Amino acid sequence: MAESAFGWCQGFYIGLLINEEFWLGKKGERLRAGDQDLLAVRNSAKLFVCMVTKDFSNFDPLKVAELKKLIVEQGQEPNDDMLAASLFPNVPIAVNTLQLYGTKVMVAKAAKTAPVVSAVKLGRNEPCHCGSGKKFKKCCGAA
Repeated sequence: MAESAFGWCQGFYIGLLINEEFWLGKKGERLRAGDQDLLAVRNSAKLFVCMVTKDFSNFDPLKVAELKKLIVEQGQEPNDDMLAASLFPNVPIAVNTLQLYGTKVMVAKAAKTAPVVSAVKLGRNEPCHCGSGKKFKKCCGAA
């Protein structure tokens, strides 16, 4: 099971890399203090980077130290594989965070780009749009 879970994480990581700047941010990017949603997204994406690449240099150093301490307390060597494995329970939360944020961005984008559709106004003597063959005023336009 661990192999298939790791394989899934690898695939998810590759998906994140398709739009890396969106999920992981630009190199050296600083977030504003009130940008908690984006901070959660960046941290969730970094979780997959750490698990797959086993490079913990961009992960929260305090969290890494805490994980190493827990691994040592369990009588194990705190190597990169153990660190990556200890992050796995956070995957469902990370996926949910990324999904919610992605959906929020897509909805906001769709709201901005929604085309304005103006209804075509039919004259009273035009054929009715319902296809009956009657004049609009004698069919759907009858009040």
